[in-house]
Amino acid sequence: MANEVKATYPSGSNLYYTVRQDDGDVWYVVGDTFEDWGTDGRDMDDYDIAMTDETGSFYQANFDTDIPAGVYTVQIFLRETGTPLDGDPIVGSNVIYWTGSAECCTNTALSSPLPLLCHSISHSREAGRRLSFQ
Repeated sequence: MANEVKATYPSGSNLYYTVRQDDGDVWYVVGDTFEDWGTDGRDMDDYDIAMTDETGSFYQANFDTDIPAGVYTVQIFLRETGTPLDGDPIVGSNVIYWTGSAECCTNTALSSPLPLLCHSISHSREAGRRLSFQ
């Protein structure tokens, strides 16, 4: 699957995203691991994943397939300078239910142990309830 991360924002901007776990750890792209923000002096420029402006105020990007199955928060930022900075404004966020190779709860067939979880999630989302995972 591709282009799982989507955002609506005026075209001509530079958007990027980060991936966070429930404990706040952030995905370190080069290291293919989750870590505390700032480990070894790393900053936003080490955690950002670029999004593509598809025009018409629509952006998208692939979710990193090196990330293991789970539930993640995607934070979308506006890059205000030439390099992503820790102070860049957040312009959106979303939750992704990831099978390890595709987003869960889409129209694609699931080939993972998560279909029951995804079924429950999609029904709860339709009902407008907030979910908590323990």
